Amino acid sequence: MSMLGAISWKYRVFTNMRFYRTQGKSQSHEIDPLLEADMHRNPVRIGNIAGSIFDRKDSLKSLLSEVEVDAITGDWLSEINLATLALQKQQDPELGYESAFYDCPAQAIDQVAQRAIKVVSNAGGLNPAALCQKVQQLVESRGYDLRVVYVDGDDLIDDFAALKQKGEVFTNLDNGEPFPEMFEPIAVNAYLGGWGIAAALANGADIVITGRVTDAAPVIGVAAWWHQWQRNDYDALAGALIAGHLVECSNYVTGGNFPGFKHIGAATSLGYPVAEIAADGMTVITKGSHTDGLVSRETVITQLVYELQGRYYLNPDVTADITHIEIQDAGKNRVVVSGVKGIAPPPRAKVGISSIGGYAAEMHWYLVGLDINEKVAMFKAQALRYLDPNRFLQLRFDAYGSVAEQPRNQREATVHLRVFAQARDKDTLSRENFLLPLLNNTMQTYPGATCNYDVRLAEPRAFIEYWPCLLDVNKVAHRVHMGGQEMYDIAPASETREVTQDSENPAVAYDPSAYGELIEAPLGSIVFARSGDKFTNSNVGFFVRNKDEWEWLRSFLSIATLRELLEEDDIGGVIERVEFPEIQAVHFLNRGLLGKGVASTASYDSLGKNVAEYLRCKRVNIPAKFLARGLI
Repeated sequence: MSMLGAISWKYRVFTNMRFYRTQGKSQSHEIDPLLEADMHRNPVRIGNIAGSIFDRKDSLKSLLSEVEVDAITGDWLSEINLATLALQKQQDPELGYESAFYDCPAQAIDQVAQRAIKVVSNAGGLNPAALCQKVQQLVESRGYDLRVVYVDGDDLIDDFAALKQKGEVFTNLDNGEPFPEMFEPIAVNAYLGGWGIAAALANGADIVITGRVTDAAPVIGVAAWWHQWQRNDYDALAGALIAGHLVECSNYVTGGNFPGFKHIGAATSLGYPVAEIAADGMTVITKGSHTDGLVSRETVITQLVYELQGRYYLNPDVTADITHIEIQDAGKNRVVVSGVKGIAPPPRAKVGISSIGGYAAEMHWYLVGLDINEKVAMFKAQALRYLDPNRFLQLRFDAYGSVAEQPRNQREATVHLRVFAQARDKDTLSRENFLLPLLNNTMQTYPGATCNYDVRLAEPRAFIEYWPCLLDVNKVAHRVHMGGQEMYDIAPASETREVTQDSENPAVAYDPSAYGELIEAPLGSIVFARSGDKFTNSNVGFFVRNKDEWEWLRSFLSIATLRELLEEDDIGGVIERVEFPEIQAVHFLNRGLLGKGVASTASYDSLGKNVAEYLRCKRVNIPAKFLARGLI
């Protein structure tokens, strides 16, 4: 039997095995010995229901109607909404958690309780204790005996000044600068791992609410509890880390944000992903069989290369080496992920500091027809007569779109001009100092000048300066609160290891004559890609379907070629490159491409999600035989 055949057989057997479940309105917190024995032998089935606060509000109810699972996880936090939660908590100490999560158990706590499903959510944000109490009240109001607990220790806002006095400089991960004295933090959060979650579940928790943990930590914590892993079971932990990375964006791995979306079939309501994680960390990614969407080798690889930094994926529990990761189809909507290796976690925890960086405002105009570049230049020159660029952190005049060669209507001949500004103080962006000087030119500017008369965006609004840095793990607390005075401290990793992301160029120089006839076509005709944000950096990963296409891709797509494709978007910063041969992928990390990062960037593409789609539309010379196989 082939390796893939053996894997498929193994998981079919596991999938057909029945799990013992407790039914009824009251559950014991003691685990049945038969169930416990099955747990450690069989994969744990973890469904993920949220990749952001904008996921569907009925996600928990929907997933539970689609498929059997042992646990539910979700990711409700980001750098942006943590800062928003901090501002809310300043106004009301009882707030600071992400209320979007509460709708999920409110709609489906009956199914969760009756099927004895564990739930782990990071929606506690900056006040996990308050959200824990609110969910506990919901549980009790429905008549269930479920234990809701919370994990904290990540919130360092009260320790920040003391840490600085002791010599911490909080060096920026991207530019190497110390944290500026001019900024006053509103949120300081370390990224915790999954061992607090595992401890909570081992001590009888049914629902676990956390603060800032890594995106994959809920999955790692559930798997570590289920399989009773030890802290040095690195290969297994690394497998769970990558499983968590694959499912933490919910529908991204089942057909959402997928370059091949035209071929996934029905997509009205994509199914939520399930990770079946075995005791050795090998994982099957799947979804409910009757739901919309697709789980395939292509959807899984596309999600794998999203928001990577290189060959090493770092987490407080383990560092995963994904150099030789393998991803293989194992039946309809079933994909096996293997080949992940684990090493000791890093000695320092990632910390995110959010501060009010200043204020931003913008105004919008429209240009139609001929001479677009000249019209923009005219408007800009007139505006700069009244606006002093030296007063602003940023002052940009950006045209979006282009005029069709033979427009069929006025929409196809319209270009959007965005004037965007940032300043440290609010007064610089007042109506008198920003909006009105722009409007002064209305009667003397380019032909057809029209602005967007909804000027609410022209009012100054605060923006967040996000500062990524590192802190010794021994200076970060990690606590599990089981209720009352019962609390567990989670020790930091006793064994750690520093790693360096390797960067490389193709081993073989590109020789176009080796591929026969070449035809100019969009790169995305045969190449999948996905991109995202890593602080101020943007990552983008490319992969192809066939071995001979891989040999072409890996030699063609060098750092120099990527710069050529970026054209005016190439900022000249460092670009790192790494190959993943088993999945036929090339990955790049473009340092500094997102300016100051998602919370304060001047770009519409603040999360870097469209870098991949921009590059896929660039026309390059592609071997004709590859195009003949069919387009993505």
